[in-house]
Amino acid sequence: MRARNPSLIAETALALREILRWLLPAAALVVLLFTLVVSRGTLSLGGYGVALAAALVAVAVLSRRRGQGRLWALYLVGFIVFAHLRALTDETGIAVQTQYVIDIEEALFFGVTPTVWLQERLFRGDIGPLEMLSSLVYVTYFLAPHVAALLIWRYRPGLFKRFVVAVLGVVYVGLLVSLVLPTTPPWLAAGEGALPAVARVVRLTLLDLNGSADTAYEVVGPNAVAAMPSLHMALTVLILAATWGHGRLRVAAGLYSVAMGFALVYGAEHYVTDLLAGAVVGLAVWRGARMLEPAVGDRALVRIGPVARRHEAA
Repeated sequence: MRARNPSLIAETALALREILRWLLPAAALVVLLFTLVVSRGTLSLGGYGVALAAALVAVAVLSRRRGQGRLWALYLVGFIVFAHLRALTDETGIAVQTQYVIDIEEALFFGVTPTVWLQERLFRGDIGPLEMLSSLVYVTYFLAPHVAALLIWRYRPGLFKRFVVAVLGVVYVGLLVSLVLPTTPPWLAAGEGALPAVARVVRLTLLDLNGSADTAYEVVGPNAVAAMPSLHMALTVLILAATWGHGRLRVAAGLYSVAMGFALVYGAEHYVTDLLAGAVVGLAVWRGARMLEPAVGDRALVRIGPVARRHEAA
């Protein structure tokens, strides 16, 4: 029987340990992002529980390296609860509004609705590069805030608490407005005859690419009557605000905001009025989050804290 080489065994163990050292956080990161995206779908209550449990395990793995597990737990719980409540906002029985926002658009743009104007000049009836690019920008919204949160946590941990407070503030303000003022987007208003016919560009693009892509979009896609304010724009502007002190990042985030605004209006997902309201919400909440930071640190994390600490100690 051949003798084992202790040094070879030790080297192999160290190599495996190093692989796991990077593989586990990478896997946790994938699980975390996947959970946050899927949580926007119409899951059962049990499904939301599984999503939350998976995300908390991912947070435990990540926070062992850099800490702030309690803030991540707050972010996850807050976002998943928002996603569940958001799925119910079209079941309140409150009358859905269509005309008021069209009237505002026409007042702002001298009788013109920008979505109709853009599609009359740019949409050719089929899917081209402009439609593909607009759709790509649109769907990045489902990942962008969470990727931004991860990057801030990794590179600017001192800003992470404010960003968490701001993201949750934005989504819950948007949820409240959509509850009391459910509003149709341009594509739905056109279907009701309130606007000339417009194409729902993102949906058409995904159908053109792959039927399963469209199915995935419907799972995590938008609430059809939660157009006011635009959370797409609110969270995009929030990312811009968070990067404002960093030259190149600020430029990139600014270009992303412009691209998102164009994609939303051209794609008939939002009116310009929705975008303006979303931008105001994003900026106002970002400023307000600075004042709320101490309260979050002292009170809101008290109940969540022990759970996260147990994960971090595991």
